[in-house]
Amino acid sequence: MTSTSRVQHSVLESLEGRVCLSASITIDQTYGFTVDEHDTIGFANKAGGPYMAPFHVQGMPYDPSQFQVTIDWHDGTVTKGGVAVFKEFDYSDPVLYGTLGDLKTFGDPGTSPYTIKISQVGHPEVFATGENNYQVEDYALYASGKAAYANQGTNQFRNSLVATFDDGRPQDGDTDATGTAANFVATIDWGDGTTGPGTVVPTALKGRYNVVGSHGYNNIKGQSYWLTVHVMDKNGGADATTHGVATIYNAPVVKPIGVTTAPAGYFSTTEVKQVWDL
Repeated sequence: MTSTSRVQHSVLESLEGRVCLSASITIDQTYGFTVDEHDTIGFANKAGGPYMAPFHVQGMPYDPSQFQVTIDWHDGTVTKGGVAVFKEFDYSDPVLYGTLGDLKTFGDPGTSPYTIKISQVGHPEVFATGENNYQVEDYALYASGKAAYANQGTNQFRNSLVATFDDGRPQDGDTDATGTAANFVATIDWGDGTTGPGTVVPTALKGRYNVVGSHGYNNIKGQSYWLTVHVMDKNGGADATTHGVATIYNAPVVKPIGVTTAPAGYFSTTEVKQVWDL
């Protein structure tokens, strides 16, 4: 994007009607920059970037205390900026950067404009403005598959943990501060030709999530299936794919126990005959 700049001049001194000294500020170009979603920028005075607008001055010293800066983020937020003198080789130019005390927290991924205004302290009529865009990027997702085992019967999985994933680097606190499980969608390929949704569940660590799923295999013989789990951030589009294993068990074999039974017919009887007379 081609930046726009505006220059105002102010006569600081005059002698017998002749202009002896004038001051001006010119923004040559504003630089767009990139941040992660919901990052917060703010830097101590005379510290580093992001560098937003190199500019030239005339008729005043290259002294950061001589300038005041505001940044309009076009979302209803206006913050104060700061100025440092940036030197590289034999080239010297003041450089604008955000300062600690006026923090800016960015939102969901996308491209947004901002406007910079630089003016001379004590002479607000001496100023310049410049515009550009900043790009907010989605945090990368890092997924890891898990080993799952049948937990109902020999071949049924109910809310089984199949993967875990990180939104950014939550162990370092570098994650979407406003992120929730509802931001993500997960799918599970169970390895038997069946694909279904997974459920994303938050963990105790902000920015780390589990994926659980339920599925039943038709096989009754002990076997392991290769799982593929895919997760995606619905707000920014970042995604990750990982693999795991689901194991089912052999179904038990039931053998009948042999039983001997009595014959179904009645017992026979023999008539008793008298063999002597009294």
